[in-house]
Amino acid sequence: MSQQTISFETLTTNSGAPVEDYQNSNIGRYQQFCRPGLVPLLQSIGLDAIYERAEGDYLWQRRDDRLVPVLDLVGGYGANLFGHHHPELVAVAHRHFEEKRPFHAQASCRPGAARLAESLCRELGDYVVTFTNSGAETIEAALKHALLERPRPIFWAVKGAFHGKTLGAIQFTWSYRAPYDGHGPRVRFLDPSDPAGWHAVESEIESVSAVFLEPIAGEGGVRRLPDEFVQWISALCHRAGVPIVVDEIQSGMGRTGTFLACQQMGLEPDYLCLSKSLGGGLAKIGALLVKRQRFVEEFSIKHTSTFAEDDFSCEIACKALELLERDRLPKRCAALGRFLADQLEELRSIYPGEIREVRSHGLMIGFELQDHSDSRFYTLRVLSRQGYLGYFAAAYLLNEHDIRVIPTLSDPCTLRIEPSAYITEHDLTRFVRAAGALCEALRAFS
Repeated sequence: MSQQTISFETLTTNSGAPVEDYQNSNIGRYQQFCRPGLVPLLQSIGLDAIYERAEGDYLWQRRDDRLVPVLDLVGGYGANLFGHHHPELVAVAHRHFEEKRPFHAQASCRPGAARLAESLCRELGDYVVTFTNSGAETIEAALKHALLERPRPIFWAVKGAFHGKTLGAIQFTWSYRAPYDGHGPRVRFLDPSDPAGWHAVESEIESVSAVFLEPIAGEGGVRRLPDEFVQWISALCHRAGVPIVVDEIQSGMGRTGTFLACQQMGLEPDYLCLSKSLGGGLAKIGALLVKRQRFVEEFSIKHTSTFAEDDFSCEIACKALELLERDRLPKRCAALGRFLADQLEELRSIYPGEIREVRSHGLMIGFELQDHSDSRFYTLRVLSRQGYLGYFAAAYLLNEHDIRVIPTLSDPCTLRIEPSAYITEHDLTRFVRAAGALCEALRAFS
């Protein structure tokens, strides 16, 4: 991917307005009509970027009269496993339009959905697959099916979890549920590092409808479930007949080195939630897989969607699965993840006062900064105490090094690194150099 700056012959929009006015007006409209609370925050920390082009692991940001290539390590919060606009996935989309395939053929038998479901079952086992439009909807579908299969008053989840922001899913989302607590399913949160706490609630298991788990908590700081906790919850649920709902929306599709992260833990899902990379970075699609012996046929009628099961999304997802196998993407993720993690660990040995921990699971990496709440530098101290240090670091990397990262939502000192499986070692090394410059700057003011 070329990193040459792209210049434009004209500095005006189609309406004749200067580019600066065009940028400001777009940001202003976005604030007024879409995100009145978010835009001022983005502006205050220098993350109010406008991106106008995307390809591979790059986004092009509008800066004055030019487009500047920015290395994208956010990767659509894990959705861009194949990079932006992978040409073979784009070709599937083009073919769909050229052949005038139907988008809306509800209440019929959908060949694309059938083919995709069969492909997933060949990879993962004997499940019944319900397609959705997003990760949060997939969690909602799992919640609804669990209540049909095992109607009980309580669900279990894990502290630090993130399962979405719809009203049901947000009850399972540790950091964002407070304003909505009590307005959905009743959820007990377990601390995966507190065995005494697990055993204290074992007697409640007969009242539990289902247990929701992320093998790796993406928004919770890229943290893996402890093996001891996985073994305990698996054995307990198996004995009691409680379904385990495994959320692989961010970690699945090979990103962590195996098709599912839970495969590395010996954790077998009764329900499996997929989304994000399933759509190849182009289509909005999710999938709930329920073990066939647990599936309640009534659910096929009770859970429906106007937009789910469309051939467009399903055929792009089928091609994504083909690419995953053909290009051995899980192995690429494992190898590239080790390459990056080794370099970041070396950097941590140089800057132990600036880097707290590197948590690596293939190309799902958490780069945690040390807390600087006691820094002698006032601004750094305030940023740390108010939970904005990670966003400050992201703004520095974007504006000084043309590299895009974002902190995890529930752990704002941890920078999330989730590029495509096709990223080069050169680009990963470029990030390491920029991270070193960030650490040098933090050290200077610590």
